Amino acid sequence: MTGMTTKKIDRTAGVKLVLISAFTYIALGAFSPFISAYYTSRGLSAAKIGILLAIGPVGSVLIQPLWANLSDRTGKRRTIYLLVAAGACLMELTYYLAGSFTGFFTATVLAQCFITALIPLGDAIIIDQAHKHHLEFSRMRLGGTLGWTAFVILFGRIEKWMPSSIFALTAAGYLLLAATTLTLPADVNEAPIHKMPQKQEKKTTLAGISPSGVYTDSDWILILLIAFTCQMGLQFMTSFFGVYVVKIGYAQTQLGYLNALSAFSEVPVLILVSRFVKKYGLMPMLFFACFMIPVRALLLTTGQLPFFYLSQATQGITYMTVHYCTSMWVYDHVAAGKLSEGQSILGAVQYGLGCITGSVVGGFLVDAVGLRSAFTTDAVLVFCVTTVLLLVWRCRQSAGRRRKTA
Repeated sequence: MTGMTTKKIDRTAGVKLVLISAFTYIALGAFSPFISAYYTSRGLSAAKIGILLAIGPVGSVLIQPLWANLSDRTGKRRTIYLLVAAGACLMELTYYLAGSFTGFFTATVLAQCFITALIPLGDAIIIDQAHKHHLEFSRMRLGGTLGWTAFVILFGRIEKWMPSSIFALTAAGYLLLAATTLTLPADVNEAPIHKMPQKQEKKTTLAGISPSGVYTDSDWILILLIAFTCQMGLQFMTSFFGVYVVKIGYAQTQLGYLNALSAFSEVPVLILVSRFVKKYGLMPMLFFACFMIPVRALLLTTGQLPFFYLSQATQGITYMTVHYCTSMWVYDHVAAGKLSEGQSILGAVQYGLGCITGSVVGGFLVDAVGLRSAFTTDAVLVFCVTTVLLLVWRCRQSAGRRRKTA
């Protein structure tokens, strides 16, 4: 009978964590699916759109790790997260002062200094709080998926008739996120469950953060390469899917339906992914998701609406599986006091370098060969790199088994 009270589930805490995830992705859902089409309507070329979309990823590499370092160093994760959410809300409104590429560039730089930190810092808080209250991270993350799904169609309808509302709706989402953050428990300086290594290498990599001093497993290099490859392929599709749909002749409303299906496809994945990881292993699930990305890209090359829907339906299998597996790998292999920095490094590589490559290189590729050929190139590249990474992983596994039997 004594063991029955050891795992008390705090449902109130669960609701707060779900709302944190929900408002984060509601705000992103008002912006990300529609911004490339909005830029197109303002007369910007694909190359310029690619540059604007790459500013956030650059911020993920240069600015976001600074927020993570500050969060871990001070131990005030809630306070830092609240500051970031409030800053994102205010900076989003600077888009209304923009009327040219230069103006959009300036507004994007200001906003992304804050927005890029929201997902890694939020994941660190949600994963940590979920563990403390015996909650599943994947179930808490459902809030983001359901929030995106519920509102993206509505946002598509609103922005069809009032395109500039994209920025007010996004700012409102970040304001609600900041308000919800205030309901979280006060900051408490305490060490995570992982033990701190006695020695750490002093290698500066991402804004002063050394991965070898943050992660406790040498597989971190492979994990980051997988995260980069997957996000590179997915970011290209995300960046130019809206442009593709609009150029073919479909309206923002149709784009809203497509993105709603994309978000809804994450629901069954979030419900079942922890079971599949336990059954098949984290790395096999990760590689399966990687190999599905080329399939998703090739479906878009048909130029047919039914295949667009089929492609969007694989969002959960591709993006969410990668996001869950890499985030949980970080949590399981991070040194004490480095949880925010561990998620930050992952974010810098995944949503930083991966997105920069997908957006900037993708933009120039689209201008050079056209959208359809660019999607084909994306599929081939991701398939080849994933195959190489799979072979490397298999070789490392075989070498490890040989060492154990020697």
